Amino acid sequence: MNVHVRLMTENDIDNVVEISSLSFSHSWSRSSYEQELQNSLAKYFVAEINDKVIGFIGTWLIVDESHITNVAVHPDFRKNGIASKLIEAMISYCKEHGCIAYTLEVRAGNTPAISLYEKHGFKQDGIRKGYYQDNNEDAILMWLK
Repeated sequence: MNVHVRLMTENDIDNVVEISSLSFSHSWSRSSYEQELQNSLAKYFVAEINDKVIGFIGTWLIVDESHITNVAVHPDFRKNGIASKLIEAMISYCKEHGCIAYTLEVRAGNTPAISLYEKHGFKQDGIRKGYYQDNNEDAILMWLK
C-alpha cells in the first residue's frame, strides 16, 4: 500500500469532513477546517492512496510545542499503519520547525488510540475530568518530549 502524506489544502476539506464524521461522535464542520487552514498556527496533513484522501492529522505549532488537535483514518483503511505514517510525518515537520514537545488529549476509553500514541513514545501525564462534552468522558493528557 503506497501511502503519501502531504500538507492539506482547501481541495481536501470535503474528504476530511467525511472522514471526521465517520470517526468522531462530534465532528468538526467544514467551516472549522476552513478556519484551521487560515490559522497561521495550525498545520494539517492528509494521507492519500492513489490521490484519494484516506486520513488526516492536525496540530497547532505554539512556540516550540505541537498540540495535536485530531487524527482520523477512514474506517476502510484502519489498521494499516496510516495513523502512524501521519504521526511520523507531522512530528518530522514539527521538528524541522523547532518543536521539542508534543501534546494531545485522547478519550480515556479510546484504548486503540492510547496504544498508538504510546507506540510513538507519548506518555500519559494527567487527566482532564469531564473534558468531552458529548458524554462527559475524561481525557487523558499525553506528552512526547
